[in-house]
Amino acid sequence: FQLVFAHPPIHSSTHLPIRYFSGDAYWMNENSYVELSVSGGSFVYVVGAEFTLRNETGFTHRLSSFGNDATERYYLGYDAIAGTDLAAQGHDGHIGNGTTNARDLVFSKGDSTVDPPSITVLNCAPDEDSFVWYHTHPAGAMYIPYAGMICFDTDVSECVSGADGEARWVSPNLFYKEHFNQIEETNEHAQKVVDLAFAGNEDGDETCEFPVVFGVTNFDPDDEEGQPNFEDAPNGLNTWGIFKTLIVRTTNIVTKTVSVGEPSATRSRPVVA
Repeated sequence: FQLVFAHPPIHSSTHLPIRYFSGDAYWMNENSYVELSVSGGSFVYVVGAEFTLRNETGFTHRLSSFGNDATERYYLGYDAIAGTDLAAQGHDGHIGNGTTNARDLVFSKGDSTVDPPSITVLNCAPDEDSFVWYHTHPAGAMYIPYAGMICFDTDVSECVSGADGEARWVSPNLFYKEHFNQIEETNEHAQKVVDLAFAGNEDGDETCEFPVVFGVTNFDPDDEEGQPNFEDAPNGLNTWGIFKTLIVRTTNIVTKTVSVGEPSATRSRPVVA
């Protein structure tokens, strides 16, 4: 599959979202076809598969056995704010151990569990207390910052910036801490989704001028097995470490295309008497 995050969001020929927010995403199943247009001065992230551009639709059989499998899906911030299309929002329970000013836009798996879950985090408290304590992501994760900066703390501290189009993948074997740095510049796409998500909430979260906004893949809001694990640690709960060997699995059913090649012209054939 391919999971495409856009900043600003992309347009597709099959559907045109009526609102655009930083962190909006589009997922397409393997061997699906879509026409995309990307505005000048913007960039996209392609996660989960090789990004191969072909000017053809191709043809792949889809058996009726899997007839309900999704072929595409939009992950729109507006849906999460409105609580529609398998999406919702709520107070973030991980940053600052759940005590800070942050909210999550969460997207559940579809009915066929082929389209993956995801989350967009809106952090309005990037200061010295803005952190997520040591943990792993059981299925691994890709962090994609849209505004602000995320820093990952192991034996060194390395940061990725939304302004520079950077991202970071974390292995399920890695037990680490993260913290956030504020960038004092306005990102209109991030500001729009934060203002709407924080408006009228009953959790006490207050909007801010320079939010840190980022997406995390393989985060399942409905299943603890697909959420950060703070309990299993290779070297203790208060320091980083690496599980040398670990059994892992995905957060969704992953489809694969199986093809049968043409027989070789030189292949020997059995002799029939």
